[in-house]
Amino acid sequence: MIAARTPGCAPPASPAHGVLNYGYAMLRSRLHIQAVSDGFDPRRGITHHDRDDADAFAFIFDLMEPERPLVDAAVLRFAQRTPLTGADFMIRSDGVCRLAPQLARRICERSEAGIRLV
Repeated sequence: MIAARTPGCAPPASPAHGVLNYGYAMLRSRLHIQAVSDGFDPRRGITHHDRDDADAFAFIFDLMEPERPLVDAAVLRFAQRTPLTGADFMIRSDGVCRLAPQLARRICERSEAGIRLV
């Protein structure tokens, strides 16, 4: 089971939200790597609150905001072009929807192949 979750974000309650959360996690990862390699402190936000703990991504969340609509559009295109089944998702006993490993793998393969999901 793949758990792509942004700290402080509500857990996904549907397959669509699960794929969106996974797309946002991919975006967050890419922007985090870029920001740190460029010398920025990911904990020091501009519009999001600064935090000193290890899981703080205030600056990364700031960078994500203008790109969220791009992720939304990419996820919509992906959903329109990719046949999905119930086997692509897992619903936990608490109602949280997670991507199954094979769907996460397909998303990553498309992203690596130059078909940008994020």
